[in-house]
Amino acid sequence: MLDALVRTGARQFTRRFLLVSVFPTSLLLFLIFGLLWSGAPGQGPSIQRAINTATELYGIRVWLLILVAIVTSLVFHPLQLSLVRFLEGYWDGWAVGRTIGNVLIRRHEMRQRDLEEAAEVDDDDDEELEHKEEEALGSRRWSERAAQLLERYPASPDRIMPTTLGNVLRAAEDLAGQRYGLDAPMIWPRLYVLLPVNVLRILNDLRVQLDIAAQLCVMLLIGAATSTWLLLGDGVWLSIPLALYALAWLAYRSAIAIATEYGSMVATAIDLYRFDLLRALHIRLPRNLDEELKTNADVCQILAYEAESDEGSNLVYEHSDQRWSVRELLLRISATKRVTYKRRPSVRPTYTSEAAKPPMDRTAPNTVRLGIRSP
Repeated sequence: MLDALVRTGARQFTRRFLLVSVFPTSLLLFLIFGLLWSGAPGQGPSIQRAINTATELYGIRVWLLILVAIVTSLVFHPLQLSLVRFLEGYWDGWAVGRTIGNVLIRRHEMRQRDLEEAAEVDDDDDEELEHKEEEALGSRRWSERAAQLLERYPASPDRIMPTTLGNVLRAAEDLAGQRYGLDAPMIWPRLYVLLPVNVLRILNDLRVQLDIAAQLCVMLLIGAATSTWLLLGDGVWLSIPLALYALAWLAYRSAIAIATEYGSMVATAIDLYRFDLLRALHIRLPRNLDEELKTNADVCQILAYEAESDEGSNLVYEHSDQRWSVRELLLRISATKRVTYKRRPSVRPTYTSEAAKPPMDRTAPNTVRLGIRSP
């Protein structure tokens, strides 16, 4: 069983490593080496020169390039979470980042206020626009669009992030479990290990897609900046970094769309499986929403290590004797399986002659056998 788990984990890691790290990193290295082989930055780039240089690679040179790609991927793979957080706008670690982040936060605050005003439909304006049906229809459509865009922002202005990706993920954190009094960042690591396999598969696929989009965005930005330096002053060749900047923007927009779906899936998982966390903590299930809000508030306070020992708590633990281990559960299931037995065929006695047969009782009355009356 342990070998099977190790093989499964190795396959998952290999798939994630290839998609998230090796592919974007190899794309970046191919771009940089291709520009260098074409003659940049010392002389004018030439596609034919790059092709000729690439065809001369053989043996040890090819293996060295593969080794460089693998080592670079291994270096970037542990930094995947840092790359996503960088795109979210966590730039407090350096002074320039804080300055840029504050400017972008103010910009998003203004945009959030504009969207709130646009999302409010004014009845007086609708009456004034009754004679202009097209203009009224456009106003309502923009109001609905503004309401959709407003969902990407946290409800509290103090929680706004510098980037759109950060605001989408922050809004998902605040919204998931809010109606039940749950702090999603606090309970999610505990609830994640209790989710069913099919839900974990969907969440992991979305997370891999988000990591791929973020990694591609960062690698394309690095490639665009590097190619700008290598091709500076080469005229039409500067279209390569422009195309890379456009691809990086598309990758970033893809990351925003995936983050929106990922946040929705996290909220759905909390809606459906939040009671599994209480069962795992041996806490009695609430009977109504008011009890659930009080119970969840106490649970979040304990998980945040904020509960004082002398304060007391309203939590009631419930230890059931029917909680079996996995081995006991499998044994019980196997013991209750239906066992089919092979029926032995009936054997009729054989007689060598008519005289050997037992005499038939002619005086016995007609009897009923198996519900069928004999003739």
